[in-house]
Amino acid sequence: MDTGNPQSPPKQTLEIAVQSAEQSSNDIGGRRYPAIFHAAIVSAVVLPVAFLPYVIARRQIAGLRQRMAILEQDIRGLQGNLETSAVEHASVRAELGRLRSATVESAKDWQNLSKEYHQSEASHHVSQEAVHKDILKLRDEARQYSRAQATAFRNLGHSLGDVAAFMEEVELHLALANGGQRDRRGIERLRALALQMEVDSASSKEKVSQSAVI
Repeated sequence: MDTGNPQSPPKQTLEIAVQSAEQSSNDIGGRRYPAIFHAAIVSAVVLPVAFLPYVIARRQIAGLRQRMAILEQDIRGLQGNLETSAVEHASVRAELGRLRSATVESAKDWQNLSKEYHQSEASHHVSQEAVHKDILKLRDEARQYSRAQATAFRNLGHSLGDVAAFMEEVELHLALANGGQRDRRGIERLRALALQMEVDSASSKEKVSQSAVI
């Protein structure tokens, strides 16, 4: 709506009304009317024309007020949305802070668990090495004992063989002195026992050698 020159139409209308009034007075001839009558006629014509810009401006102002009210409502709505967004943003930031703290704590717990695991692995490895060394030591001691036992059996078998030979020689002399009667059962048992000990000694030594290879 163009409101740049709202007084132009009323001026033209006023001039037309004045001219019409003058023409009417001229047409009447020589009749004269009071000045108040002329003022009433002019007022009846001019006042509506003079109030026309006011009415138009008032309507425009009412429209502008209505638009301003709508804009104020929109602004209040935007402010409410901004406040809600600010609250949500603060809540999200707080949640992110809690998550960050939880992540840091989880990382620390993981580092502690990893450290404990590596320490446990190292301790377990040391324990395994100690147990392995003890097993090797016990195996070596068992081998040494088996070798010593086999050697003792072999020596005992040789000794029993020597005893059997000595007894046979003694019995031979006694038999010659008694007319040739001999009892060889004890000597044979000693020789059998000596032979068995030598066999057992050889078997034990072979087993010890095989276990040493393993």
